Amino acid sequence: MNDLQIPPLAGKSKRLSLRAAVAAALILLAGAAVYPWCKVWIQAADILLESNGQTPPAPLRFVLDRHVSAQAVTIRGTDGLTTRATLYTPADRPDSPGMVIIHGLDPGGMQSVAGYSRLVASTGLRVLAPDIPSLKEYNVAGSNASTLRRVGDSTVWLAHYTRRPVALMGISFGGGLAMAAAARPAYAPSVALVFDVGGYDDMIRVMNFYITGDYAGPNGLPANQKRSPWGDYLLEYTDLRMFGSPAERASLAPLLRAEVVNEAHHPKGQREKIAAMTASLSRSQREEWERFLTGQNQARFARLVTALSPTLAEVSPHGHLQNLAAKVYILHGLEDDVIPVGEARWLAHDLPAGHLRMMVLSPLLSHVHLNGEHATWRDKLRLLACMDAVHFDAIQPYSDPRFWLGFIYLAVVLAASIAIAAALVLAGNSRQITMDAEHVPAKLIQ
Repeated sequence: MNDLQIPPLAGKSKRLSLRAAVAAALILLAGAAVYPWCKVWIQAADILLESNGQTPPAPLRFVLDRHVSAQAVTIRGTDGLTTRATLYTPADRPDSPGMVIIHGLDPGGMQSVAGYSRLVASTGLRVLAPDIPSLKEYNVAGSNASTLRRVGDSTVWLAHYTRRPVALMGISFGGGLAMAAAARPAYAPSVALVFDVGGYDDMIRVMNFYITGDYAGPNGLPANQKRSPWGDYLLEYTDLRMFGSPAERASLAPLLRAEVVNEAHHPKGQREKIAAMTASLSRSQREEWERFLTGQNQARFARLVTALSPTLAEVSPHGHLQNLAAKVYILHGLEDDVIPVGEARWLAHDLPAGHLRMMVLSPLLSHVHLNGEHATWRDKLRLLACMDAVHFDAIQPYSDPRFWLGFIYLAVVLAASIAIAAALVLAGNSRQITMDAEHVPAKLIQ
């Protein structure tokens, strides 16, 4: 009796195709699962490039919602204090989470962060940029409880508006205020995370650094910190506002404030403006101006800081962080000569355990401006990773029900398609077996 030789089933190639389809479906599902993370990463890269005046490649720009509306709002605190602000809302995500952005010492106030706020809103966040008058006026002496209330009231307002705790970002001197406000019991429940960019931990320590140039880190060892001449102008301006005569304040305060603005921001035409203001001084005023700038100021500044110590301590995170409930991200320039990088280390040291999520001390930042002349790719990736972590934590894409509904819908469609394909393959194999059996010679079956 000859052995029966049955040819290979014709469905073998179909089974291989089915396996390939299952593998492709799993890859597609995995891609859909990580898409939100990849999208936020690309958005963070886009924000960094555009904030630095660069145009991102076209493939990166599609992830930002360019349709952002800006709305003027007035925030009324429980004590009757009113704060002007601008609310930026992405058109495609009117119910998105929120972020409050606190500007630094800048005459533009909330307008100084308008471009950045709009960029952040285009990632899918509702962004509130309040106007902080004392910061606009470079008024360190005015940064007291009322300033903290403006920051806190803005945060509570946005948390109530979005119906969830919000992210709070502070830039430069606004960073210290944001951190101090987030730790106050009245505002802590409204803050989910704090992003401190170039901020301070102890304003008294920073002011003393401006006076003496001496600085010690949290380990108690002296730290070699660069000191900007801007600190001297700020101290002079603060001293004049507090202790100058009415005549001095009237004639010299505008000029000194112009010097502070020029030293900090170098606006176009500012030096010419200062020259014109100086030329308009009378002879006696010009002599007073020279005495004001060339006097022996260290002892006078020390008395100024002593007089301001209660106010400076009140707006400092140092000593007030015990009620902090938020996660904290810290970004600071390694060569910062306005607020020493040691303040970031002090803040990390003072934070309650478990609250610091990430701290990046970057050579890419000169104070709060990007400056990547000597940065490596590793430095750039660390900065990008920090921005990505903050925005991912603020947006929380995996908490959006619409993402999971879309993911489940895709999984069901793929599963149904594979099930139908598998059924067709099985049916085809069964038919092939029947046809092969019909064509076997009868004598071979005997």
